[in-house]
Amino acid sequence: MGIVSNPNCDGNNCTSEDGDVRYYSLGGGAGLFLCHDCWDNENAYRADRVKRGADAASYPIEPWDRTV
Repeated sequence: MGIVSNPNCDGNNCTSEDGDVRYYSLGGGAGLFLCHDCWDNENAYRADRVKRGADAASYPIEPWDRTV
């Protein structure tokens, strides 16, 4: 099986070639358009950073439903 990627998604953890993408704010005016799978991956990364001692305010978790 080849690499599956949503052409509208800025992430690299897509598991579907199509589907909804939403804007994930990175702060400071920066952000990414991510599919649901990449969105979940970004949130998992942020949760791991906080678990390892990073400031939670620097790595907020963004709920997918908030962006609709």
